[in-house]
Amino acid sequence: NLGEGLNQYGLTGRKNEIYDLTRKKKAAYQTGYNILSISGEVFKSGIGIYPLLDAYSVADDLISELITLSLTQNRNENHHGFSSAFSRFGRSVLLENLPKGSDFIIRGDGFTDYIAMDKILGILRKNKVRFSTLSSPLSDDLTDVIITPEFRIYTYCMFCDSYIFEEGKAPLPFSDTDVSASIIDLPPRDGDYPGLPNSNLPMIYSKLLSEAAMYFEVASNHHFDLERIYSAAMDFSVCDKYYNYITSKIDRILRI
Repeated sequence: NLGEGLNQYGLTGRKNEIYDLTRKKKAAYQTGYNILSISGEVFKSGIGIYPLLDAYSVADDLISELITLSLTQNRNENHHGFSSAFSRFGRSVLLENLPKGSDFIIRGDGFTDYIAMDKILGILRKNKVRFSTLSSPLSDDLTDVIITPEFRIYTYCMFCDSYIFEEGKAPLPFSDTDVSASIIDLPPRDGDYPGLPNSNLPMIYSKLLSEAAMYFEVASNHHFDLERIYSAAMDFSVCDKYYNYITSKIDRILRI
C-alpha cells in the first residue's frame, strides 16, 4: 500500500482543495464520456442512412484488384484489438500503427469510410482471404484497420485530427507526419437523392468528438493538479523499499 508513504497530516490542510478538484475531475470525465455516447448515436444514425445511397463500388474495385496480387487465401479471421485511444488530445495513435508504403488509406467524409471498410471485409470473407482487424476506440463495431499478410487498409477517420505518439517524444498532429501509403478517395456524395437532404451528420459528429476531447483535457488538468498535491506529500523512499523488496523476492525465485 503506497498510501503508507503519504504524509496524511500534510494533506489535511488541503482537504477541501482535494475534494473540489476530485469533484471537478469526475464531472469533466463524465461529461466527456456522455458527449462520446451522443456522438456514437449520431454516427449510428448516419450509418443507418448512408448504405441506401449505393455509391461506394470503389470498395469492390479496390479489393477485386488487390486480390489479383495473390493475397493469402486461407480463411483465418482474428479480431486484433484496438487501433488507437481517445484522450485529452482526441484520437491518439502510436507511431508504430502508421501506414507503410504498401498500405492503403480509404478517405471519405467520416461515415462513408466505415461503410467502405465494412464492404471490404465482406469481400475478403467471401474470397476466404486471411485477415485481422483493429477496431475504433469509439466503437468495436467500427473497423479502423484491416490487416492482411501483404498490406493494411486504413480508414482515414483513424487519423483525422489525430495525434501521433512516439515513446519519449511530444505528440505530433497527424498532419505533420509523413505517410507514404496510397490514398483511395471515395466518390463524393452529391446529396441529390429523393427525400434525403445533404447530411450535416459528419460535421456534427466531428464537432462532438472535439468537444469530448476538450472535457478530457479539463479532467486531465485536474488530475495533474491532484497528482502535484499528493506528490508533495509523498515519501518516495517508501516506494523504493517496496521496489527493493519485490525485486529481491523475484531474484530469489529465479535462483530456485
